[in-house]
Amino acid sequence: MFEIAFWKIAAGLGVPGFALGIVAFLFKPLGKLFQSYGPRIVLPAIMAYMVIVGGIMIVAIVRLTPTGDYIFRVTVYDPEGKPVEGAQLVSDLGGEPKGEFRDGQEYAISRAQAGDNAGVTFTATFRGMAGHASAKFGRGTVPVRVNLMAGGDGKLKVNVVGEDGKGIARVRVIVESSGAAGETNDDGFVAVAVGALPGAEVSIRVEKSGYTPVRRSPFAGSAPVTIEMKRDAP
Repeated sequence: MFEIAFWKIAAGLGVPGFALGIVAFLFKPLGKLFQSYGPRIVLPAIMAYMVIVGGIMIVAIVRLTPTGDYIFRVTVYDPEGKPVEGAQLVSDLGGEPKGEFRDGQEYAISRAQAGDNAGVTFTATFRGMAGHASAKFGRGTVPVRVNLMAGGDGKLKVNVVGEDGKGIARVRVIVESSGAAGETNDDGFVAVAVGALPGAEVSIRVEKSGYTPVRRSPFAGSAPVTIEMKRDAP
């Protein structure tokens, strides 16, 4: 589906263009009317026509301009797939929950908070479990499902590969918040202690001589995070 901006541009360009097309089509008949009735009648009619067209264009643009907050309905599920009530919910863009957390939490993100972002990421925590989910901004109430994960071992598992998809050994993976670090094995894997719940965002830096350093902000969890590195340009 096209974005709102597309329809605003279409309204802004299409309506006047259509109007000019009608004027061009009626150019000869208008010329005859002008000769028959004179400028006192024809010119006001043309002006009224253009005012109506301009009004239609303005109304179309205004109606297509979104207003109010973006609303999401976030439902949180435990590892067994059962709905959870009372989870703590935050987003990476701020905003605030609306009402009590029952059968899903409505969450409002203002347009100022949304800025130029295409979407938002929610993080839910509940009794030592955590999870996250991302959703794009849209009209109406957007449903979001967050799946919680169990505590785990507090480590972020990383698989560093080259452009050929093969693991790279002896790559240093550094957790920027704590300075904790580890080095990949011969297969390109490493587990670094991050001290965060599954689903929590962790900023890391990946570096090795001869390769371009990489920064990522993956989410802690049981599944390894794959990061591709590229060799420095010769």
